Amino acid sequence: MSLENAWSKKFLDTWVEKAKDYPTKALITIAVKELYPQQKLRLEAQHALIDGSAWSPDSWND
Repeated sequence: MSLENAWSKKFLDTWVEKAKDYPTKALITIAVKELYPQQKLRLEAQHALIDGSAWSPDSWND
């Protein structure tokens, strides 16, 4: 897991510990801890695509 900073990791770990049932713990673990890095990669890829299109005169008419 590669979250932005130690504070958010500690916060999420505390949140998982305070969850009362397994489905809630699983949801927090999967959605936040595993999908967050994937979402970050997707956002970076889309930013690069937009940036590349902005500098390509061939795509300006699309």
